[in-house]
Amino acid sequence: FHVFVLGMLLANFRLLLDAQSKVWYRYVMEIITPLSYTLLFVLFGIEAIQPWAFKLSARLSILLPMQAGILLGLAGLPSLPMTVVAKLASYVEFLADYSYAVYVFQFICLRLWPTRDVGIGYFIFLL
Repeated sequence: FHVFVLGMLLANFRLLLDAQSKVWYRYVMEIITPLSYTLLFVLFGIEAIQPWAFKLSARLSILLPMQAGILLGLAGLPSLPMTVVAKLASYVEFLADYSYAVYVFQFICLRLWPTRDVGIGYFIFLL
């Protein structure tokens, strides 16, 4: 439910920003996605600063602002040209049809993985 509400708020916020159309919005839209990805990478990658129950937090609420930043940066504003990151992501848009199958498949692979700990080998196995 909370993800749905966030999506609706982001859609309205995006339209409000577009109506104002300030020059510096272009720069914000360019950096918000890479910045959000970097923050998520740091939070998930450095054990000392991981939030409590970080895997559950990613699905519930604590990490939603960074996820919102990724969505907002990829969506951009209607009056502005597509951001660089969105252009790069559009090259792999054909993979969208497979995303749910890959999502389910990774859990099957995780269940078959011989150890509880996963490292780089697990992600290579997923490829």
